[in-house]
Amino acid sequence: MTGNQLLAIRINTSNLETMLELFKALGVEFHQKKVSKAGSLFSGMMGSLEVLVSDSLSTRQAGQPLMSVRLQVENLTLIWENIKKISGLETVMDLQDLPDGKTAVVLDPDGRAFELIEPLA
Repeated sequence: MTGNQLLAIRINTSNLETMLELFKALGVEFHQKKVSKAGSLFSGMMGSLEVLVSDSLSTRQAGQPLMSVRLQVENLTLIWENIKKISGLETVMDLQDLPDGKTAVVLDPDGRAFELIEPLA
């Protein structure tokens, strides 16, 4: 891996068609993903960035963020220790070792989720 990278952004919206058209105008071609809960989820690539757009705006009331960002980082253990020292952030998922690497999720003060991942080398 060569440094930290932005991998994906997810936007929950009340106007799915407009958001899809906006990103289509930017060259993103979407395909619909299957989701287990109500709502629609579309995924497309903008260069190496995955763009996810969902019409599940109501999920915010169920604790889901309106926007989430997935970042691939190096040395997540050290980064996570520093993030835990920042006041105003809410830990959604503490640092975990998973079969494919490490991951942690934090909410910023406005409710945006930041998923940090460090894949196995």
